[in-house]
Amino acid sequence: MWIAYGSNQVGYGAAWVQAKIAAPTCQDGPTLVAQQQFNWPDQLQINTNANVTSLTFTLPQEMFVSVVAESSAALVSGTAPAEFQTGLYIDPTPNVMWTVSYRRGTLPATNQAVPVHTSMVMKLGAGTHTFYWKLWVAGYTVQFDSGTLTATAVPCSMGGQVTATLEAGAAQQVQEKGGLLIMSRPAGPDLSVTVDNKAES
Repeated sequence: MWIAYGSNQVGYGAAWVQAKIAAPTCQDGPTLVAQQQFNWPDQLQINTNANVTSLTFTLPQEMFVSVVAESSAALVSGTAPAEFQTGLYIDPTPNVMWTVSYRRGTLPATNQAVPVHTSMVMKLGAGTHTFYWKLWVAGYTVQFDSGTLTATAVPCSMGGQVTATLEAGAAQQVQEKGGLLIMSRPAGPDLSVTVDNKAES
């Protein structure tokens, strides 16, 4: 049959629901730890951009993972002072590293050991992951003491809110930088709170 335009009320008073996408279910589980190490008798020496060591581990589910590289090293040949850079990445290419894990240091004199440290935290999905601890040097040789590359994984159900409170009556200093509110105590800068003002969190 034929129905003339404007002669009915089909769709009048229609309503709909805009459903929120359900957040992924967070599965509980144990904390997992993986570690790779080298020892002082190894006398690990590096004279070019290279991977100090690597660590491969498998996650059964999505987890928060903290990766920490820790050692000390000394200049054994070359001219002091010598600068070095260190960091972490999942690519084996020696010249690539995450900016967030990028650290710099100086070897002030021959055979004088200095800390070599880098770390980062991220959320990783289930599966096998490999992290490379990287070192950038140029024109000299570095020798490491014993060192460790450690990954600690915790389930996302361990997440939560962290609350920090400045002491009552203490002088407070508030700075705004790029949408971040940084509250600190000038007399004792050991405690500071950073608030993402844009996200209202």
